[in-house]
Amino acid sequence: MSGGADDDAVFKALADPTRRSLLDALHARDGQRLHELCAPTGLSRQAVAKHLAILEDAGSASTTSAASTPSPPSRKLWRPKDERARPTESSPSSTTACTSSPTGAPAR
Repeated sequence: MSGGADDDAVFKALADPTRRSLLDALHARDGQRLHELCAPTGLSRQAVAKHLAILEDAGSASTTSAASTPSPPSRKLWRPKDERARPTESSPSSTTACTSSPTGAPAR
């Protein structure tokens, strides 16, 4: 990602507390299915899927196939993608702090 519209999409995606919480969950445990991400939020599968799609469009999350696992309810595994939106050790689990500034310089 390099500036402009890409940064706007990331900031828009991270503006929502539910999406920050989902991203925190992905960073806490890589490779989760949709139903695993729904449980702690209390939201429907459709609502969580919509939030995840926004994170994916912003380049903050991605999916891989879980075809090697036995008949799961969802065959997609969600993973964090953009390291700029990784939670810092001091951030509470309900918020996500960026580890770098929008320019790519390390945060202080």
